Amino acid sequence: YIADSFNHNPSETAIVAEVLRTTNIVWRELFVNRNPGFWLFNMIRDYKRAAINLPGGSFVNFLPEYIKGIKPAFREAYNIPDDITSEMNRKKMLISMESRWGLSSEDAALERMLVSYGLKESKWNNLVAKKFGKIWEHWGNIGQGIERIPKVAGYNWLKKRTNLTEKEIGHVVRTQVGSPDFLRKGKTYNLYNNLFLFSNAIKEGWRGDIEAARARPSEYAWKRAKYNFIPKIIMYGAGLGLLGAWMQKSMDNVSDFDKSNYIVIPLGELENGKTVYLRVPMDETGRFAGGVMWKGLTARKAEDLINLFDYMAGQ
Repeated sequence: YIADSFNHNPSETAIVAEVLRTTNIVWRELFVNRNPGFWLFNMIRDYKRAAINLPGGSFVNFLPEYIKGIKPAFREAYNIPDDITSEMNRKKMLISMESRWGLSSEDAALERMLVSYGLKESKWNNLVAKKFGKIWEHWGNIGQGIERIPKVAGYNWLKKRTNLTEKEIGHVVRTQVGSPDFLRKGKTYNLYNNLFLFSNAIKEGWRGDIEAARARPSEYAWKRAKYNFIPKIIMYGAGLGLLGAWMQKSMDNVSDFDKSNYIVIPLGELENGKTVYLRVPMDETGRFAGGVMWKGLTARKAEDLINLFDYMAGQ
């Protein structure tokens, strides 16, 4: 129905896309923009992506720059003037969480127009609603600050350690460091990204990672091997018993989903025999590549190969 309406009735498609977008705003806010669990997950994932894609970067040497980026990132999130983030904003380098207030640029323009003509009452006249709004805004600013840290750190890294032009630095910061470039969208973005949530972010993440791989193929390949593939091989060896019987038993008790999508580090065992383990997130490209490798390593029969194709298609 959607495909047919797109071909024959674009305006009807726009209505379908708008309904999907409006419906998804609530879930985006609850599960992403204002979800502390997602903040922590995304902080680790964005840090890894930045360290892998930056020239000469590693998980160790990127840390000092990341720490230095915390203050300016949070100052910008709370609208406190800062020289670094002001410069990045002027050069359109600083892109953070998608649809910050749940509104597209068109929505925001309409809101301002209605208010300017006196056609829309203020939402925050009520004292209780105003206080709740302040708390809601403050909670969202925390997520915004976390999202901006790798962008600021990556900008400083590139200025200090490379000879790239300002235009080249801006492109790398937007597309390859931390979160992907959310503003780079297809014509039917409002349709496909709300039908398949976060598909644009995944698409742009892969696109930026491919650019980084093409720019520095040897360095990029070694980083992927070091941070994604070697840990999977160690996990596989642990499951075979090469690291001892306890480690083998612990890995056997971990779900295949977690072993495919995360780096798993067993820590102990509960009285009922369940494994306690650390589940370390990976950046999106590393998660997919590591998952494909895991499915390939553990394939034993035709059904396992089918599972590999299912995993790739599912992603």
